Amino acid sequence: MNGGNLISQNGQSGIVIGDKTKANIYNKNLIQRNHGYGILAQGNDCEAIVANDIIKENNAAGIAALQGAFLTVRNQTSIYRNKQYGVFVSGEGTKAQLKSISINNNSNCGIYIEKNAIATLKDASSVTKNRCNGIAVHAGGQLNCFGKVSVAYNKGNGIYASDSNTGIKVSNSYIRRNNGRGIYLKSNAVARTIMQNSLTSNKKYGLYVKHASVKKISKNKGSVRFVK
Repeated sequence: MNGGNLISQNGQSGIVIGDKTKANIYNKNLIQRNHGYGILAQGNDCEAIVANDIIKENNAAGIAALQGAFLTVRNQTSIYRNKQYGVFVSGEGTKAQLKSISINNNSNCGIYIEKNAIATLKDASSVTKNRCNGIAVHAGGQLNCFGKVSVAYNKGNGIYASDSNTGIKVSNSYIRRNNGRGIYLKSNAVARTIMQNSLTSNKKYGLYVKHASVKKISKNKGSVRFVK
């Protein structure tokens, strides 16, 4: 779907991409005010590329990748003011590549990752001013975050990870000025790498680790606290 389409005020999700389907959604489409997700990619062998679009004010997440879908969101796509998450990534085999995008002012977390899904956030993307955590990772979800990403001014923590088998890697990024901790690890979550980040000016600690673990931590700026 190329260029200038308005997908608005539908009774369910605005765009749905199902099993064994490939879709390119790019070049200034406006996807807004749908009752479900703005874009839903769901099922095995489902591939969706979203580029240079606006996804806003949908009743659920702006974009969801579920049940084995492969999602790429890139090229200055803006995802904002959705009533749930900005981006929701869930389910075994589900992968999301998020690069050079902005996710802001959503009613819950900017990005929510769960149930063994994997999300990569990179290339100067920003996750800002969301009403809960900037990024939440739970129930075996995995986050890779690098490349001058900014996670800032969120009303909760910048990055919050919990539960066994949940893992994060964060490097060369700016996690700052969040209303909670910059990065908060708890309940057996694992940070494999926390390296070369600015974890400054958060309301609480830059990095707070409670009943969780960090494998490698190096060359960060900001306060750190480990609690047994």
